Amino acid sequence: DSLAPDKLFAEDQAELISDNAGFRFVSHQPNTPNGTSLTIFKSNATDDGSYTLAVRGTEPTAGLGADLLQDFLGVVLAGKAKIQVVEAFRYYKQVTTPGGQAVVYSAAEKAALVNLLLSGTPYTGRFESGAAAIAFLSALTSNDVGLGASGQFLIPAGARINFTGHSLGGHVAVLLAELVHATAGSGRSVGDVVSF
Repeated sequence: DSLAPDKLFAEDQAELISDNAGFRFVSHQPNTPNGTSLTIFKSNATDDGSYTLAVRGTEPTAGLGADLLQDFLGVVLAGKAKIQVVEAFRYYKQVTTPGGQAVVYSAAEKAALVNLLLSGTPYTGRFESGAAAIAFLSALTSNDVGLGASGQFLIPAGARINFTGHSLGGHVAVLLAELVHATAGSGRSVGDVVSF
């Protein structure tokens, strides 16, 4: 009751997420300066055990400016909200790396991220050279570490991960799932991909 009414789940949603047949909250990435926000849930179904990575869509309040920039410069002009996809992939790598350990990006992952950064036009944030994209990516990821308890995975090896999102979040979720599937280096499989 102490939260604002617009910050609460509907009663049916709260029951679905919290009952034994629903989901358990695992981790949340609050808004980055670029408006990227993700939440991970684990299925409580004993025969499933999958994880769902949900990407927040265009936020109508505090994050509207950053999200609209990604919508316009990314999706409309460049065809991809690439900065949010890069940030989402970094978060994915942090939850699939043991807590406290440095995130290791494979050659395939680095190449895919560099290709993403090289796409678009100069007006949409495209890097002019591979060297510039590699330098940017190296600086961006140099301090990435696994999240969660020391030595523990938030999403364990062998897990199936579903991806979902609404609006801009759906766009990012689809591209993130494609990136995870294409690089396939973490021992986890892509499950369902659902966008709204």
